[in-house]
Amino acid sequence: MRGGNGREYAHMVAATSSSQPPNLAFPRRLRLTHARQYQSVYGYKVRKPSGLLLVYAAPNGGIEHRLGLAIHRRVGTAVVRNRIKRLLREAFRLDRHGYPLLVNGGGADLIVQVKPHEPVEVDSYRKWLADAVSSAVREVSRREAKRGEASDREG
Repeated sequence: MRGGNGREYAHMVAATSSSQPPNLAFPRRLRLTHARQYQSVYGYKVRKPSGLLLVYAAPNGGIEHRLGLAIHRRVGTAVVRNRIKRLLREAFRLDRHGYPLLVNGGGADLIVQVKPHEPVEVDSYRKWLADAVSSAVREVSRREAKRGEASDREG
């Protein structure tokens, strides 16, 4: 336990208790925070569109999906971009427990880009994000399975 404050332990207990509803928080560990993480996802080259969203994905070696946002200035003013980012984070936060995991049970790093538009209701973002994440996770799983078969043949 870092810092001895018990938060990590409380999180582990909450995660193992089946009678508790899923934790809907969006902690730092579920975010992409460094440029090298973004480069890794873009380098994996899995890209799936849905509605006004474009989702890039790559396996992350963890057990949960992580989210990164890349909102270009042409999307709108800072106020519009920040509103869209808040809505996308909310959509991810609410639905992240329902997104499929990779075939090996692992999570994926996800980067969401948007086409220029005015902000819409969070329900639209939830649907688009769920569709794109499901499709991207299927593609990443397919690639990882193919990569595993190739390494089995070599070894």
